[in-house]
Amino acid sequence: MLYTASIANLDLFKIKDDTTDKISIGCNQEWFSDERQRLSGCGPTTAAMLVHYYLYVKNKPNKVPCIKSSMLSLMEELWKYVTPGNRGIPTTEIFCEKFKTYLNFKNIKGELHILDVPEPNENKPSFETLLAFLLEALSKDRPVAFLNLCSGDEPTLDRWHWVLLTSIDYDREKNILKAAIYDESIEKKVNLSLWLKSTTLGGGFVYMDY
Repeated sequence: MLYTASIANLDLFKIKDDTTDKISIGCNQEWFSDERQRLSGCGPTTAAMLVHYYLYVKNKPNKVPCIKSSMLSLMEELWKYVTPGNRGIPTTEIFCEKFKTYLNFKNIKGELHILDVPEPNENKPSFETLLAFLLEALSKDRPVAFLNLCSGDEPTLDRWHWVLLTSIDYDREKNILKAAIYDESIEKKVNLSLWLKSTTLGGGFVYMDY
């Protein structure tokens, strides 16, 4: 039997264009004005979505959906702290180190939880370990930052890329684990079971508890 787990407020990632009625699902690094930001800005873009959700959950403003210019301002703010290096932000450790500098600056009392998917294959977490981590985050109403370094046999994912995970469908008995991610301002469906089995470089998952 297929079960579903999700954050509670998916509508918070519906972002309205300032001048039209167009709705984007999540942020897009292509919104940055600078070329380097557009090429390597997936990390700060994902971090901005984590902060956006935190601010809405904590402050409960009435203005939904958020407008694009507000989200872009938040992305630009996060870029100053979660700044990619020459290789982007290739590990959860680097992502969290940079993200913590922002949280400390804003006096946000957030605790970051990490599940790494390293190489080689024998060190990968099990299907159950990954599922338990994601269920823990989503049950707390926390979206998850997902780093994919190698897509393996999962064609939907871009390699060396950060995205936001907001829900999963799963079946323990059949080892089914599929996720909804926000990338390029659209929702994509990915087969995490297939990814976990076939990725050769791994990646990792991060969520912020508060």
